[in-house]
Amino acid sequence: MTIVAFLDPLTNTNSSYAGYNAREILPVVNLNSSFTGWCYAIVTIKSQTTHAGTLDGAYLGHSGGGTNGINFDGGQVPLKWGGSTSLSWSGAATKVSDQSPAFFYNPTKALVWDSHWTGTSTAASATTSLGATTNNYSNVGGSQVGVTVPANQPWLTDGFSSWVFEIDLIVASPPFVNVWG
Repeated sequence: MTIVAFLDPLTNTNSSYAGYNAREILPVVNLNSSFTGWCYAIVTIKSQTTHAGTLDGAYLGHSGGGTNGINFDGGQVPLKWGGSTSLSWSGAATKVSDQSPAFFYNPTKALVWDSHWTGTSTAASATTSLGATTNNYSNVGGSQVGVTVPANQPWLTDGFSSWVFEIDLIVASPPFVNVWG
């Protein structure tokens, strides 16, 4: 069974992320609360510009608090794109991740989308439709992708929700099969 855990129209364009770590907090109020449990995630991201760059890595997990809620709770999972942890980006595009390793989805805790970008410029699709609870944080510098408690907090903030268009969850039953490798 597949459940849409998060969906955002992403009708605007946000600023460049070249050389940045970016963490987007997906608030509880915007998560599907019809399911709690073990699952695999498939994440769809998109851009609406002609910029180019590279996604060096991405993780998905629940917020563990910290400044602005950007820390993971320790249960974050890595994402791959066609079997690779990195993804070349050129122009307006929609990209769909491979199925993640199994993780425990709890809709009472905000989700955190974590990424690091390099290249000339990478500009996200964005929206302000999630309201005041939308939080997008960034920090220039070396990759901190997947780190439970990233350094140099507080990070820069803006009022946009960026990159994540949709998160689909595939309900898992024990024993879990790790297709990630």
